Amino acid sequence: MIPRRNKVSSYVIKEVFSSKTKQLNSKFFKIIIPLEGNIVKSPNQEKKFSVIIPSKIIKKATQRNYFKRVVYRFVKENMTLFENKCYIFLAKKEIKEAKVSDIKVDLEEFLALK
Repeated sequence: MIPRRNKVSSYVIKEVFSSKTKQLNSKFFKIIIPLEGNIVKSPNQEKKFSVIIPSKIIKKATQRNYFKRVVYRFVKENMTLFENKCYIFLAKKEIKEAKVSDIKVDLEEFLALK
């Protein structure tokens, strides 16, 4: 898991969805990066991450938590490659059939594109 200071809080997530954002699409995720709001304006901006997997996509909480751990593990291993921004990974339906290796490849492609 990543440290608490690198996680996006719930009130920030609500603010992000109501403000202007940059959205990038990958095979398994829609990656949301806020462009305005309090999270962007803070002078000591750290890298912040959140993974959202709705229960409409994956019913069982154990499976949702498993995929979240996979993404957080990837983020922790590649923390230096991310910029000091807020990243919200919103899962798509395709993640149900995904394997861990597929998710890692998808996230590596995202890092190469940004």
